[in-house]
Amino acid sequence: MQKLFAPMLATLSKIAPLFDDNRLYEWKYNGQRAVVYIWHGLVTILTRAGNDITERWPELHGIAAQLEVDTAILDCELVMLGDDGLPSFKLLQQRSGKHKTHEIQAALQEFGP
Repeated sequence: MQKLFAPMLATLSKIAPLFDDNRLYEWKYNGQRAVVYIWHGLVTILTRAGNDITERWPELHGIAAQLEVDTAILDCELVMLGDDGLPSFKLLQQRSGKHKTHEIQAALQEFGP
């Protein structure tokens, strides 16, 4: 699949006005940014560089049915959650070294309205 959309990326700022209604803030998830394309129920997951990583995330292949959509584009971050329910970069690194990628369960954080 051809890369159609680039994921939105955070912009570094030297000053972070904490109480500014004109700005949006994003949690740092320590995951892998990706765009998930759902086309007629088929799922394709591309990295921000446009690499197809669909086969590395088998537990997300059923996301169209879970979301009850036929076609969608999700700007998201793929994360691993630790036992405490918080994102874990260490688990993400461990998962990337597994031959059976489903040994460490993934979570998907979607960005957008």
